[in-house]
Amino acid sequence: MKSRTLGELCDQTGGYVQTGPFGSQLHQSDYKNDGIPVVMPQDIIDDRISDDRIARIDDALAKKLGRHLLAEGDIVFPRRGNISKRAFIDSSQSGYFCGTGCLKIYIPSTEISSKWLFYYLGQDHIVKWIESKAIGATMLNLNTGILRSLLIRYPDMIEQLRVVDYLEVYDDLIATNRRRIQLLKDSARRIYREVEKNQPGEANYFQLYEIGRIAGIFDGPHATPALHLQGVAVFLGIREITADGHIELSEARWVSEADYPKWTKRVTPEGGDIVFTYEATLNRYALIPDGLRCCLGRRTALIRPNPEKVNPRFLFHHLFSPEWRSQIDANVVAGATVDRISLKKFPAFQVKLPPREVQDSIADTLSTYDELIENLGRQRRCLKAAKELLLPKLMSGQLDVSRIPLPENMAA
Repeated sequence: MKSRTLGELCDQTGGYVQTGPFGSQLHQSDYKNDGIPVVMPQDIIDDRISDDRIARIDDALAKKLGRHLLAEGDIVFPRRGNISKRAFIDSSQSGYFCGTGCLKIYIPSTEISSKWLFYYLGQDHIVKWIESKAIGATMLNLNTGILRSLLIRYPDMIEQLRVVDYLEVYDDLIATNRRRIQLLKDSARRIYREVEKNQPGEANYFQLYEIGRIAGIFDGPHATPALHLQGVAVFLGIREITADGHIELSEARWVSEADYPKWTKRVTPEGGDIVFTYEATLNRYALIPDGLRCCLGRRTALIRPNPEKVNPRFLFHHLFSPEWRSQIDANVVAGATVDRISLKKFPAFQVKLPPREVQDSIADTLSTYDELIENLGRQRRCLKAAKELLLPKLMSGQLDVSRIPLPENMAA
């Protein structure tokens, strides 16, 4: 094993650690609907860059600030907040832009493999070391000096590549699992949309209802508790609710047993409830699964369907329909800092429902898809847990990859 600081490795190989552009170089008004994706801390999810809500800038500005463009093999870190996460830039994301809230590591794969380094930086003791050196009492801040001072212990290149090949098997399986989940979600949306296409000719087949007459609407607390990496209940903020209707727990924040009663004083979320966002990032909804102990965060609220008046699962899928989305868009209140939906007016928003027997029939089909999605989600979490257990032993050389079986169903 050799030992070098990351700074020494960069200087030796021609690499560097570089922050994104200053705020004076990139302004809020520069962001567009189309153009070059700009990677910000919130876009780093599950060791990858998520395009769900990524901002963009035009090509001309990106070229002007070309030193901040990302290339395949770069490693991106947040500069503030949750600095425990990072992402590896693959070929599909080469040409993305490193945003002001991030920094990037570029290191040629001569002395050390950039992918091996990416895995090395994900070890728990490395993450803890970085956090211990970060600056800030209320929000951790990371800088190039801290990363450059990090000691890297590494084997020869052949051993590095063996480890990378092995860990990439886990990553490929996790990615395949993620794609299968997305395909199932897309299929479920198509099944829901077929309801309207195949409706009979009766004029009163669909009925309009105010959502407040078929469901209870509950606001969450207008503050944030002390959050922890472990606890008794998940804190459901905006970032935990994905655009496609899923509760993402890979970076979940938790509340303590002592704080839980305080943050569920207005409402205690239950299985079958629908959590949704009403400020900043709008039109996000997720069905709370049975057994998930959680509390609402700032800018999230709850729909509790009355099962005697509406099928809860059917209502959940209706919230992704164009009719509902356009109604939300028409009622957006532009604020000084963020857009929002008025929770006072929300109960009067209308939903269009077919007869109850049709709701139940469609919901039964959709529940099969939702169950498959949940099972795949559990498999993905198990794969990630297994990978995290192996990671430090592989990085340190305690385990010889040639003697470890591949994950189940992945041996070639």
